[in-house]
Amino acid sequence: MFVDSRIKAGVSSCGLFSVLHFYSESAAKKRLAAFALPGLAAVGVSADYFGLISPRPIMLTRGLWEWGQTGDEATFSKKHVAETQEIEARARKCYECDSASRNLQAIYFDENGGNHDFPPIVREQTYAWLDQNLQHTSSSKLAPVSGL
Repeated sequence: MFVDSRIKAGVSSCGLFSVLHFYSESAAKKRLAAFALPGLAAVGVSADYFGLISPRPIMLTRGLWEWGQTGDEATFSKKHVAETQEIEARARKCYECDSASRNLQAIYFDENGGNHDFPPIVREQTYAWLDQNLQHTSSSKLAPVSGL
């Protein structure tokens, strides 16, 4: 959505995180730095890119216990949720400046153990939200997105 304005609404299912933290030594799982984009942090942080999607509608879903509910996994899960909430709060300021607060929605769920999942109840809420936010967009007005 950040790079293609033709995308009218979007959903991130357990996919919003701080890129800087994602590759840090304190990350829950060590990541392969080959996927990092050199120089990206010099331009901004994840919340900055997320905020630039405004005013287009976006929904975030995140399990409360993505890494697990016991021991270190619970600690990592709580940190991951807190990180997402911080990014959401920072991006929300951009949405508020655009008078589009209602276009930024988030669901933090505990269903199915609150893990890295897209449980049926969250899926139903998300699809209803997408239907509502896309109902005013005529498919004939949308340009095709290449590569899909």
